[in-house]
Amino acid sequence: MSVDTRQKILNTAKQLFNERGINEVSIADIASSVGISKGNLTYHFARKEAIVEALVLESTTMPPLQPASSLGGLLSLIEHMQSVVQDNAYYFRHYAQIAQMVPRVAQQQRKVFLFFRAVMMQSFMNLGELGLVDQSKKPEEFDSVIDAVFMTCVFWLPFSELKGKSSQANGLRQCEFYLKAILTEEGLKSSIKCMAKRIC
Repeated sequence: MSVDTRQKILNTAKQLFNERGINEVSIADIASSVGISKGNLTYHFARKEAIVEALVLESTTMPPLQPASSLGGLLSLIEHMQSVVQDNAYYFRHYAQIAQMVPRVAQQQRKVFLFFRAVMMQSFMNLGELGLVDQSKKPEEFDSVIDAVFMTCVFWLPFSELKGKSSQANGLRQCEFYLKAILTEEGLKSSIKCMAKRIC
């Protein structure tokens, strides 16, 4: 198997899946975009499901994220997560569909969210030590904020596109709104400055 051809198939499929959604892309579409015959493509990947499985299990859907030690760092972490989602839109916006197509991918999907949750939770602990996050909040309150931030990272852009106002910056402002629920008074003041200048 030609490594170059195989990788080109995966790269092209990912681009098409991101643009159109998995259901709207056929094996023939991918082959045509790569510039090879359908038979050549199916020599490498017998079914579309095999392409999806290879994309998810072989690619780094969640690149290394480091816990933040400042509010500016936390906002940058969220921005980075937004970029990861945009680069892998097919993966994040079609969780259930992918899990049905390739059942063993479901475990990988869970790992991605748990990793993001762990990084965010450690960030909250770091900021709590600086007096920016209210450490008296209950664990479920932190969980609710993380859930809201994750969902906003995944669905804000397509939702805002429906309204005709697509903006990653607006998504960040929405995440900052959720964060206010766990910030101290000092944290709230710092958050306003960070959002205004995007430097901390």
